[in-house]
Order: sequence, then C-alpha cells, then structure tokens
Amino acid sequence: MNETSIADKTLTEQPIGLLDFFKNALGDFFSHLPDVIQNVALPLLKWVILIALGLFILSRVVKAITHVGTHGTQHFRGFVLALTATFAAPLFLLIIIPALKHQHIHAIAYDKERDGVEGFYPPADAKAGLGQTVYAREGCVQCHTQMIRPAQIALDAWRHGAGENQDARAPGPVRSNTLRDYLGEPYAFLGVQRNGPDLTNAGYRFTDKRSDLHLHIYAPKVLNDWSNAPAYKHLYEVRQIQGAGSAKALKLPGKFAPKAGFEVVPTAEAEQLADYILSLKKDFLIPGTAVASTDKAKK
Repeated sequence: MNETSIADKTLTEQPIGLLDFFKNALGDFFSHLPDVIQNVALPLLKWVILIALGLFILSRVVKAITHVGTHGTQHFRGFVLALTATFAAPLFLLIIIPALKHQHIHAIAYDKERDGVEGFYPPADAKAGLGQTVYAREGCVQCHTQMIRPAQIALDAWRHGAGENQDARAPGPVRSNTLRDYLGEPYAFLGVQRNGPDLTNAGYRFTDKRSDLHLHIYAPKVLNDWSNAPAYKHLYEVRQIQGAGSAKALKLPGKFAPKAGFEVVPTAEAEQLADYILSLKKDFLIPGTAVASTDKAKK
C-alpha cells in the first residue's frame, strides 16, 4: 500500500459523531446532483430561505411594535422575543453553526493516479509566517481582499492577474477559493472591501519583482501615479550609504529619492511583509477535480 492510500485510510477511518454522519450522508447525496444544481440552485435556495426567514421575523417585530401601545405587556414581551430572534437567527445560521460544522476540517491527501500529485491539499508549507502579523497591524485587510468568489456571484475568476497566468487575457478562469485554502493560517483575511487589487494569488504578480513590491509598499506612486494606496515609509530605514551601499537599497527616482549620500533599505518587518505577499498562492489543485500537469503541482 503506497503513502497516499495510507494517508487516505488514516483520514477516512476517524470516528465520527451523529452530526458528521448526517453531514456525510447529505454530502454524498448532493455530490450526485448535476453541477448546475450544486453550484447555483442550492446556494440560491439557501439565501432565499434565509431572506424569507428574516422577512418573517421582521414582520413579527413590526407587528409587535404596532401593538405595544394598545395591548401592553403581552405584546411588549412578544416584541422583545421577536427582536432577540432577529439577531439570534443570523448569528446561529451564519456564524455559530458553520463554525461548529467546519472546526475539524483537515488536509486531504492527493491520489497520485487520479490527481497526478503527491502530498496533501493544502500543502503543509503553505503558512502565513510573521508577515501576516505585519499585514494585519498595518491595516492592509481594510482595502485588499484575499478571496476569489464563486463564478455565480462575481467575475473575480476572470480578472487580469487573478491567477498564475499573468497574460492580458488568461485562457480560462481561476478557481474560486474553498475553506481549506486558508487552513493553517491564524486568520483568514478575506477582506472588508476591495479598494485595491485582490491579493489571493499576488505571489504570481510579483514573481522576480521583489524590488517592485518594496517600491509599492514604500511609495506606491513610484510605480503608478494614480495609486491611492498609503505609503508605509515607517517600514523602511533611511540611512547614510556605507561603502558601495546595500544591495537591498530601493531604486527611487526623482522626488522619491533620499538626499545625496543616503539610501532607503527595508527593515526586517518590511521583508516579512514582502515574504507574506509573495507567498500568497491559493490556487492549489483540489483533489478529484482535474489531472494536474507536472509544472502545476504544488508540493
């Protein structure tokens, strides 16, 4: 028995509870449905049910409010209960239940014969590192997302530079993200709003261009005069040139350059942030979805 089959057996022979049993049973049922039902109809049905439930609760709240003055304590009690349900239902349905359902999520072993890849999805070396702490502290998540949304709700997968292929027109869409793409990260920075480009696969965008990434972090307008990104100059040190100067010194043009005899070099935190951004490649092959080519394998 090879390593992959042993890993598969290890992953599948774990004891499961009643909730997991029903979840697996429903998963097997849904996996046999046509793709259009799995990817479009079911998600839409879920939101229709949630919206209908919300409207029902809201109607009860409005009805309770209109009767508080005429029917006194009884209807006020109903108002309080309806108001509580209004906040409790989304909390349980959208946060608590999904969190409980997915708290035991783990990596999945590849089948070499089926997938053409060995190892696990996601790979064990896909870790955030110290750079994610700098990313969080500097508020990058306020303007950048890290999520390719499903094709039925957005066009993220077709955006220029969204994946490994950085051509002006990629041959196909980038896959949307799954929960396991963020496995092992202390926090999944999905983002607050997209004022800047999505960074899900930003590591491909700056391949062999680490110096450009540092220029963008230090002074975004060096590369693009229209950029509205803030400058993080405090992550860099302006110091007097010693000897031939540092190989890591930024090549800043014109008004962005330091005064004569000085150079700008990244601090340890700037290097950690650059390492983190360059590591962002969340397009690992999902087991069972396609046969990977040799150069596409993520090991």
